[in-house]
Amino acid sequence: MKLKTLVLALGMTSGALMLSACGDKGQQASNEAAAPAEQAAAPATQAAEKQTATEAAQSASAAVGEKVEAAKQAVAEAMTPAIPAQPKPPADKGAEIYGQCVGCHGPTGGGGVGPKLSGQSKDTLASTLKDYKAGKQIGPQTAMMAPIAQGLSDEDIEAVANYIATNFK
Repeated sequence: MKLKTLVLALGMTSGALMLSACGDKGQQASNEAAAPAEQAAAPATQAAEKQTATEAAQSASAAVGEKVEAAKQAVAEAMTPAIPAQPKPPADKGAEIYGQCVGCHGPTGGGGVGPKLSGQSKDTLASTLKDYKAGKQIGPQTAMMAPIAQGLSDEDIEAVANYIATNFK
């Protein structure tokens, strides 16, 4: 509110200065003869001066408002932490799911802690995962694989089995 009052006062002062600069004291004597006509026109002139001052104040207020908004935006941008670029997610749901398998089965399904998956058919892989999900004892890795398989939907199992069979031959 104080800013609007200041801008309005600034605009009115600017208007008054412009009006006083337009007058010439050397012509004051010749203007005295026209004083009655000017007095008759004074209310209209004053109304025009007020409108001009109001327009100037509004224009100044708008300019200040734009600068304030730009400053607010700059501060907000400076305060927002930079978010590092996120890795692009796999386009294939099976590839996304296989991301949790890499640690044990290797980046190409060649094995490691877990058995080799490469070269197995989609049906064999899906069947084994469904057995783990059902809680069947398959081998020494069942205790590790059962909770992982239980977290997968049937759609997820099909997707990861297809991904492995297609990409790791």
